[in-house]
Amino acid sequence: MRKRLFDRLLSDSSFAEIANKGGAFFVFKILALLLNYAFSVVVVRHFGDSVFGFVTLGFTILMMTSAFSRFGFDIVLTKIFALEDDLNYKSIYYKSLGLTGAMSVVLAAIIYFNAGWIAGAIFSKPDFEVYLRWTAIAIPLWTLIPINASVFRGLKKNNLFAFFGGFGRFSLTLVIFLAYTLFLFDENQVESPLIAHFLALGVLLLLSSALVQRYFGGMNYSKAASFLKQLAISFPIFISTTVMIALLWADKLLLGIYVSEDNVGIYEISAKLAFLIGFNLEALNSILSPKISRAFAKGEIKRMQADISFSVRLSAAISVLTLIGLVLFSDLLLSFFGPEFARGKPVILIVCIGQMFNVLCGPVANIMQMTGYQSLLSRVIVIALIVNIGLNIWLIPVYGIVGAAWATTITYTFWNVSCAYLIQKNLGIVSYFNPMQLFKK
Repeated sequence: MRKRLFDRLLSDSSFAEIANKGGAFFVFKILALLLNYAFSVVVVRHFGDSVFGFVTLGFTILMMTSAFSRFGFDIVLTKIFALEDDLNYKSIYYKSLGLTGAMSVVLAAIIYFNAGWIAGAIFSKPDFEVYLRWTAIAIPLWTLIPINASVFRGLKKNNLFAFFGGFGRFSLTLVIFLAYTLFLFDENQVESPLIAHFLALGVLLLLSSALVQRYFGGMNYSKAASFLKQLAISFPIFISTTVMIALLWADKLLLGIYVSEDNVGIYEISAKLAFLIGFNLEALNSILSPKISRAFAKGEIKRMQADISFSVRLSAAISVLTLIGLVLFSDLLLSFFGPEFARGKPVILIVCIGQMFNVLCGPVANIMQMTGYQSLLSRVIVIALIVNIGLNIWLIPVYGIVGAAWATTITYTFWNVSCAYLIQKNLGIVSYFNPMQLFKK
């Protein structure tokens, strides 16, 4: 069976591309995660777990507000730049930058000038104000960088997409922060991790914008694409993407309201370790999404099904090995961050369950977004978000970070299984891992 899998990999150019380029992206994502962990360790060692908890809350707000500001155009740009037609999509990119940039500046201003009220009235943590201001001014930067990265993704420049999608962010942040701690360290300037992060994002925005212009220089198309048409497409994607980001970060946001900041930091590290299980699926999705968009546009459903099935089987195999490693070495991994992080072991084990459902159900969100079912996806995720918020509000006051872990796992299982069912019902595509396929010739 294993020989048959390798034979198919070698004989099918599409499978080979998914494995090779997905593998490169996976390496970038793992490196980005390691850098993220290194950054976390440095912050905890220099300032303590409470400061790291505030930094985590800042990143949570950054991710949610920047996703809202992008209005779904990062997904739209991936779709249209993946199409092999003669339309000029450069104007769509520039108008997307203008719209999303304006939205992000407005949101940043609202948060910046109300940081004191938000920190005190909503989170009951007045010390969070200074972190929140640095978070606010970073919102426009992290809104526009993924817009640029989505162009690279559509053009199949996957190493650039991986770099600007995560690796560059934490590599530059870590370098700047280490330089600061070595030469200008001040234990009272607790917001310095977010200052380093802001400077890193500024460099990434300039660099990614320059590279986009370089690739645009080689594009010569005669027909102009309609911005209004893409705007209409982007709205349901905006809903689904924004709600999905809210779903990913709601647990930490609500933990910030109900528990101390040090517990927020412990939960963040523990959940992030469990999310290692789904990293390989994300890597494969970076290659798979443009392929799905092109295959669906051409009506090549069998090709699309074959690519999805191959990706899910490969992802499931890697995830099982990752799960075993996390179960065996979770205590060791948590010990790098300090003895107090041992409280996060139950979180790892619980969130691992939800992540395995995420992997085994396949790339459901990508499939629905790339095949025109973004409105249906939006409805499922809105329901999932409501369930998630309700479970977090119910479980966190009683069970703390363990309650947040169960809320996350239950929600992930619900929306992944629901989307897999809807994909099969509406598209006739099996997105989930089917063990019986392993025995087919």
